[in-house]
Amino acid sequence: MLRLDEPGDRDLIGALKARSRDLAGRLVPQWQPASANNGERLGRLPLLPQILDTYILSTFLFYFALLLASFVLMTHVYTFFELLSDIIKNQIPMTKVLTYLFFLTPKLIYDSTPISVLVYTAPLMLAPGSRPLADARGSESTAEPRP
Repeated sequence: MLRLDEPGDRDLIGALKARSRDLAGRLVPQWQPASANNGERLGRLPLLPQILDTYILSTFLFYFALLLASFVLMTHVYTFFELLSDIIKNQIPMTKVLTYLFFLTPKLIYDSTPISVLVYTAPLMLAPGSRPLADARGSESTAEPRP
């Protein structure tokens, strides 16, 4: 049998998720419901995120950060190669170029945030069988026939 991973290989994404989960567990105090007299547990607070909400939000934030980082990195690479001829012609030191790219990053994050959300949510909205806009309006095909 062929083994795909070797002993000592590291799962970087899994390690990042575990570390962020541990940090969130330390930062958010755990709410323990008081027990009733008959030993039954009380329900959760209604405004706290439930398990499914936390799962959906963590999945969204992971892919949102991944898309945002990729857009910012692609823009940095494009900007660098666009300016490369001027950098060589004017003999601009690389530290100055890296400083420029560093201070350009917040603007790129600000500009790329809506695109990242759109790219993440577009396949969810356009997936076959998913009709959130038609279901919200009560389209003709899903409405009950009227007598």
